[in-house]
Amino acid sequence: MPPSQPQPQPQTPIQLTIPPTLAPLTIPLSTYLATHTSVHTKKPYTNLAVGALVFHPPRPSPNTRTKLLLLRRAPTESAFPNLWEVPGGSSDATDPTVLHSLVREVFEETGMRVTRFLRGVGRGVEFVTPGRKEEERRWMKLSFEVEVLEIHGGSGHMYGEKDNVAGDGDGDGDGDGEIDVEITLDPEEHSEYVWATEQDIRGDRYSIVTPEQKEIMLEGFKLRTGDSERVKALVDGSKKS
Repeated sequence: MPPSQPQPQPQTPIQLTIPPTLAPLTIPLSTYLATHTSVHTKKPYTNLAVGALVFHPPRPSPNTRTKLLLLRRAPTESAFPNLWEVPGGSSDATDPTVLHSLVREVFEETGMRVTRFLRGVGRGVEFVTPGRKEEERRWMKLSFEVEVLEIHGGSGHMYGEKDNVAGDGDGDGDGDGEIDVEITLDPEEHSEYVWATEQDIRGDRYSIVTPEQKEIMLEGFKLRTGDSERVKALVDGSKKS
């Protein structure tokens, strides 16, 4: 029987690229909580959550319809059972930095490893939940567009490198068929996943956990549309020259 392969560690990615705009978040949770205060209550946050927007294709393409990875919360979840969200979760004190919290959460929830933070999406969402002995917990949730690496038996590749995205048969090349990406869900947290279009989100095809999270998703699509338009302009300009 061959020896088992060592499992990749989510907090030591092959390469983690962080843009200068997100450098202020390369701090531990304790530092973030000590230096950030709610704009509504004027009280310091007690908890931080992070969310990942993972798009397909991984890089903007004017000829491919952009889709966003959504996970469906398990029916046994006490909050928002069976509703849809992006990968993410709570930042822990043991995470090296706030950004590494998202690296860990994405790995735990999808089996994929974050390799690149592209940008923050939105200004963050504040919310309050009950705590022990009726003490409230004041949360901030930050969302980021990221690129990821698929993990296959200890090896990995950028998921866009070998995706088999079948055409939808309408001849427009938008790639509406199945996206062949290996995603491993934790059944205690999520029951299924989908790749959703902007129209799916706007049309409420999938019930999103909160209106605020829906707006974050739509903001992510808006940013991607701008990227695609810039790519198209560059391609058209090079053809003319």
